[in-house]
Amino acid sequence: MHLRASVAAIAFSGVQAAVIDHDQVVPFAQPTPDTTVQSVAIQFKPQIYINNGCHPYPAVDEDGNTSDGLKPTGSQSAGCKGSGYGSQIYGRAVEYEGVNAFMYSWYMPKDETLDGLGHRHDWENCVVWLDSLDNPSI
Repeated sequence: MHLRASVAAIAFSGVQAAVIDHDQVVPFAQPTPDTTVQSVAIQFKPQIYINNGCHPYPAVDEDGNTSDGLKPTGSQSAGCKGSGYGSQIYGRAVEYEGVNAFMYSWYMPKDETLDGLGHRHDWENCVVWLDSLDNPSI
């Protein structure tokens, strides 16, 4: 057992992920779907409309670097009106008691309900439930 832990530690010792500025995180490209679940997940991927506040940004890049987020200062959308690299939606799918659940998540560098009041890092989520993958509809 200790041998496996040692091998894993050595394998990951060369990985030097860092915390980087929120606007320097480059999103992953959307993969080409290989399965029905992946195709349906992309088909029903929701859009998010930001009326006021921070826009979605990628939270992690392909090297494992993560966003440092933003302090809740200035206006609600100060410093986070959209990434020049594009945003990222994260998703997972599972079948539960015969129904398919697709959870989608967006990351925002800060959540500021009133100017100066809020917190660094925010995740918003949405679950889409579908009865069938063969003939999906909402």
